[in-house]
Amino acid sequence: DRAATYARLMERFESEIEGPNFQLGEQGLRFQCRRDLGETVMLMPIAESNAARREWIKEALDKYWGKSGLFRIEPEFVNTKRTGRRRPTTVQVEFTSSPISHVTDGDRSVVHLTSSLKDDRFGLMINFAHELGHVFGLPDCYVEFYDPSAQEHVYYEIDRSNLMCGLALESRIPPETLKQVIDGRCL
Repeated sequence: DRAATYARLMERFESEIEGPNFQLGEQGLRFQCRRDLGETVMLMPIAESNAARREWIKEALDKYWGKSGLFRIEPEFVNTKRTGRRRPTTVQVEFTSSPISHVTDGDRSVVHLTSSLKDDRFGLMINFAHELGHVFGLPDCYVEFYDPSAQEHVYYEIDRSNLMCGLALESRIPPETLKQVIDGRCL
C-alpha cells in the first residue's frame, strides 16, 4: 500500500539523512531567554522602525516559531536610524535585488529578503521565518541545483511540514528543532 511505503521511506529518511545532517550548526546567534510558566521566551532585538514591517515580523514569529507552552520569540524592536549602529546580535531585515532570500555566513544577523516579496505578506512572513532559522545556524533541508542539460533551476522540498525544508503553507519549525534552538541559542 502506498501510504505504508511512504511512511517507511519517510522514517528511513528521518533516521538516515535528516537526523544526522539537519542539526543546529556551530555558527549562529545567541539570545537572552527566560522561562515563563514553563515556556521558553527568547528575547530577540530586531532593528525595525516601520510599523507595518513590525506587524508582519511579529506575526511570522508567532505563526512559524511559536509553539504554545514550549517556545516563543518576543521581538524587542529597536530603532537604529538615530545612531546608525546596531549590536551584532540585533537582527536586521534588508531587502535585496537578489532573486533569493538569504542569510550570509559572514553576518548572520542580517536577513536579506528578495525585494520581489515586498507586496506579498505571506511570502515575506514565511521567508523571514525560514531565514531566521539560518540566523540560529539551522541548515536548509531542501535540495536545489541548476541542471545545465535542461537549463533550469531544480528545487525539491524534502519535508513540506518542516519550515527549513520547504515553504509550504503548513510548514512550521518542528518541536525537536525548537529544542535544539532552546538548548543551543539561549543565553
